[in-house]
Amino acid sequence: MKKNLLASIVINVLLLILVALLFKEYSKAKAELCFFKEHNIVSEKNKDVIKIDKADPVYIYNSRKFPCDKDNGSGLGYAICTFERLQFADSLLNNVVKNRVKEFDDFIKRNKEGAEKAQDNTYFVNCLRINLAAKENFIKSQKVWEEMRSLNSEDVKLGCDGGSGCTGITNDAEIKYVLERIEKIKIGGPCF
Repeated sequence: MKKNLLASIVINVLLLILVALLFKEYSKAKAELCFFKEHNIVSEKNKDVIKIDKADPVYIYNSRKFPCDKDNGSGLGYAICTFERLQFADSLLNNVVKNRVKEFDDFIKRNKEGAEKAQDNTYFVNCLRINLAAKENFIKSQKVWEEMRSLNSEDVKLGCDGGSGCTGITNDAEIKYVLERIEKIKIGGPCF
């Protein structure tokens, strides 16, 4: 009887130690997990803070679940799914382009108002000139990008011509090209 009692006590002590160790590991893992703040996901690991903007179009695209993801095994299913994804990526790009043009227009309006109010100040005049030229260049670069997209798409199509998944492969290439364009548009901007 004493042996059973002693064995039971030893096993319970070992279990308590094991539970304490597991809890310590759980607490450590929990500290490394992401926690959410408004539009940002913040992860603290090794004292580095990584912020991901949940309003970012590329993040939105990558986190979106499409209904066709479940059934794209055939060449036709793959083509339909990638077409659906491409349309969504295009809609995100169109919003980014419209927002950038609106941003230019807002700054141009402010620069005009500032130039009228402070006629001796060249800051607003310079920013107005820069923003007008930058808007014009942005619109031109978007048109050139659209031509390049068409040429790149044609190039990919020639590379897989005759294959059952060629349309899907071409759509995937366009999606990648569209997402890269969104990233590049996010970098530049108007003069403050």
